[in-house]
Amino acid sequence: MKNEKKTTPNEKVKNLEQEYRKYLVPMPLNEWKNVRSLKQPTLLKQITAKTAYSSGE
Repeated sequence: MKNEKKTTPNEKVKNLEQEYRKYLVPMPLNEWKNVRSLKQPTLLKQITAKTAYSSGE
């Protein structure tokens, strides 16, 4: 991170969003329906975007 030109907060957010998007993968609709129908994960049911987090493994 040495010799880096200063970035504005907006640029930092954009860079972080681009980095984050690398780990988002589309979830097939049938799998998404399975997730939505599970009884336990109420947090997952609140997620509106049809994306899943991939750890890159």
